[in-house]
Amino acid sequence: MRMGSLYKAYAVCLSYWICIVLAVTHVRPGRHVCMEERRMARPVPVQQSYCKPVYTPRTRTCPDYTVCPQYDVTYRTAMKTVFQMQISNDYFHACCPGWKRKTEWDRGCMEPICSNGCENGGTCTEPDSCVCPSGYSGTNCDADIDECESRDHGCTHMCKNTAGSYMCACQEGFSLATDGKTCTFCFTCQPELKNIQELLTNLQVKVEILEKDKKSLLETINNLETKYELALSMVDGLNTTITTVMDAIPAKETETITSSAQPTTTTETITTTKIGTSNDLEYTVYYNQIESLSEQIGMLEERLEMCTCKRDP
Repeated sequence: MRMGSLYKAYAVCLSYWICIVLAVTHVRPGRHVCMEERRMARPVPVQQSYCKPVYTPRTRTCPDYTVCPQYDVTYRTAMKTVFQMQISNDYFHACCPGWKRKTEWDRGCMEPICSNGCENGGTCTEPDSCVCPSGYSGTNCDADIDECESRDHGCTHMCKNTAGSYMCACQEGFSLATDGKTCTFCFTCQPELKNIQELLTNLQVKVEILEKDKKSLLETINNLETKYELALSMVDGLNTTITTVMDAIPAKETETITSSAQPTTTTETITTTKIGTSNDLEYTVYYNQIESLSEQIGMLEERLEMCTCKRDP
C-alpha cells in the first residue's frame, strides 16, 4: 500500500509539471497558427497481479529429538499498481513554419523568421524575406547596388560607387558644387597655379634661410671688426711702448760710455755695465713679444681681407 501511494504521488507531480509546461508553451489559435500532431508518452496507472508468498509457521521433530521451527510457504494471487508509459497522438496548436511568437504569452505568431538574417540594416518582414534599405538588394540584403550603372545618378563628370550609396567626382581643374553633383570651373584648382604656389613656398623657405645666413654673417663681421679694433688698440699701445723703449736706449748707452771714460771710478763702470746688460735682456724680451704680436696682427689682417662680405651701409 505504501508503494502504491508513492506511485500515485509521483503521477500527480508529473501531471502537474506537464500542465505548467503546456500552459507556457501552448499556442492558442490565432494568426499564423497551425495544427500539429505530436506523439506523446504519458504514465498511466495499471493494476497488475502477482504471486505473493504466505509463510505459515509450524514445528517439527529434529534428529536429536528436539523441536525445530519450520515455515510452510504458500502462494496467493495479489494485485499491485504500476505505471506504464502510454503512447498517444495529440493534436495541438503551433506556429506555422517561418513564424514565431514575440513573447510566450502572445495568442498568435506574428514575428517572421529569416533563417540567414538580414544584413546592412535590412528588416525581416516575411519568412526568409528581407526589406532592404536604399543601396542594397538580395534575399539577405547582402548585395550592394551599383548606382553608377544607371543614368539616374545625376553626376555631370564622374560617378563613384560606394557601399550602399555613390558619390560624384570632378575632373582635374573643377570642383564639386554644393548640390554634390554639378562640377564648376575652379581657378585655384588648376595644376599650373598649384605649381606656382609650390615654387613660391620653396622660394620663401630659401629666403628665410638666406636671411638667417645674412644675420649670422653680420654677427661674424661685427665680431671680426671688434677684434680688429681691439688689435689696432693693442698695436697702438705696442707702438707707444716701443717708442718709449727706443727713446730710453741712447740715454743708457751715453751713461755707460761716460762712466767708462773716467779712470778713477772703475767700480762704478763695472756696475753700470751690469745694469746695461740687464736692460738689454729686458729689451730682447720686449722685442720678442712685439714680433709675436705683429705676426698675430698680420694673420688677422689676412683673414679680414679674405672675407668678401661687406656690411650693409
